[in-house]
Amino acid sequence: MFAAPAMIAVTPALASLFVAYDLPMQVEQSGLIITATAGGSRVELRDKVPYTYTDLVVESCLKGDHAPGDTVTLRQRGGDVGQWSLWAQGDPKLEKGGRYVLFLLPSQGQFVLSGMAQGLARITVKDRVAYAENPLVISRYLPREGRVTQGRVLAPTPLADYLAEVARLVALGARGESK
Repeated sequence: MFAAPAMIAVTPALASLFVAYDLPMQVEQSGLIITATAGGSRVELRDKVPYTYTDLVVESCLKGDHAPGDTVTLRQRGGDVGQWSLWAQGDPKLEKGGRYVLFLLPSQGQFVLSGMAQGLARITVKDRVAYAENPLVISRYLPREGRVTQGRVLAPTPLADYLAEVARLVALGARGESK
């Protein structure tokens, strides 16, 4: 049932296909947008499939109704079980103590990432400045131009600027208005 980690790492044909969201789409799609710190996680098997549940301690809520200090649970399909590791390509592992901006959808009493790995930005600090970034590289097909482009989901961006843009989009209702 589980694939060996070495097979996952060396198989170039493995890929995940998902809709590429721009920031307005991500804001519109998400039911909850928070900054949070990842706490402990646990793996549970359901019908022989591992699911990882990570507790997130809310720092701030940009969309939804959670207060600082609340805990929400992120559910991800996959996990580490014994010597085996099974994760969906494009679905990130959260590090305990890591800080993130998360775009979440409610699902069965927990939350899932909106757009898999596109649904989070890691918060990093360099030279005492906080940044939001997501190093996932995705391909986007541009039908009007008949070409494919590749790029990072989110290059390092000052956190304050990123959160201000998310808050602006939330206030605008995310879609109907332009910059």
